[in-house]
Amino acid sequence: MVIGLTGYYCSGKSTVDTILCDEYDFALIDIDKLGHEALEECSKELQYNFGHEIVTADQKIDRKKLGSIVFSEKEKLSLLNKIVHPVMVSKTLQRIETNKPKHSVISAALLFDMKLNIYCDRIFVVKSPWYKIVYRGIRRDGRSLKQIVAILKSQKLKHFLNENKNNDDIYYINNSGSLATLQSTIKKLIIKSGVHTCQI
Repeated sequence: MVIGLTGYYCSGKSTVDTILCDEYDFALIDIDKLGHEALEECSKELQYNFGHEIVTADQKIDRKKLGSIVFSEKEKLSLLNKIVHPVMVSKTLQRIETNKPKHSVISAALLFDMKLNIYCDRIFVVKSPWYKIVYRGIRRDGRSLKQIVAILKSQKLKHFLNENKNNDDIYYINNSGSLATLQSTIKKLIIKSGVHTCQI
């Protein structure tokens, strides 16, 4: 069983994937972490396309500097994705195989953009109020409101969900309440989606 977990930036995916792993014994595949690995592996190509200023003194990719470049221009974001996404998808498929016989949860804001949804048996979409997204983005990542809006605009989740509105394997998680409420919601969803029939 592979669950694809997605949602807009700062919608609360990490909290949901923690519950799935701790309470239902899923193995986490964190696409953000794989993205960090891919950035370092593609460092030379990225410097060639975006400039040497995206590298820190210890030769690591400065993700904030790179982000400020790509989120301001669609063409540059598209180029970045073209470079790193194939590496990330390959790593994801390797993790799925490595995790067996455990089941996997792929936590990815760009699940549909990267076409990782085709490898998922179920898809859980986390929804959160706008004010909570902004609060988390500012507090957790130190981003400005302008940066948060740019990131959200770059995500095409609504478009992909509309394209897949007849997919019965897509389920929604409302993350607007307390942790206890979220845990209860996920428990009900595990049953409703048929995940409980698997050996987890």
